[in-house]
Amino acid sequence: MSVIEYKIDKLVSKGFYVKNTKHLDKLKFSVSFQFKVSVEETAVCCISHYEYKFGEEDVMLFDLECYFKIQQDYLHSLIKEGVLTIDADILQYLATIAVGAARGEIHARCEKEGSPIQSIVLPPVNLTEIITTPAVFNFE
Repeated sequence: MSVIEYKIDKLVSKGFYVKNTKHLDKLKFSVSFQFKVSVEETAVCCISHYEYKFGEEDVMLFDLECYFKIQQDYLHSLIKEGVLTIDADILQYLATIAVGAARGEIHARCEKEGSPIQSIVLPPVNLTEIITTPAVFNFE
């Protein structure tokens, strides 16, 4: 695994939706990730989307943007010929932090809404299966 020097800069919650349901044992969970980068701000953003469905019905939706300030020399070392490449293991690591933040945020928001989903702890997410390729950003 590569070593990355970073700090969590900010978390931005977006698009929270929850609907009460009695079918907690039949909910299907899914998660997806995207990444964006700002070389000027030396920042990488992990955008994660979480959802619970009952059949085709949305029961809970949540999006979280987790911004990481990356040490400038490290970020610039990833740029070769105008292309910035962030290895999958680094992306997995950053996504792990985002999932942890989302786990708490989803629980707190569902508790505030009085949703029975608050009793469900966001399940473990196998990021090595979900994030398998590097993120490549072209700056030319």
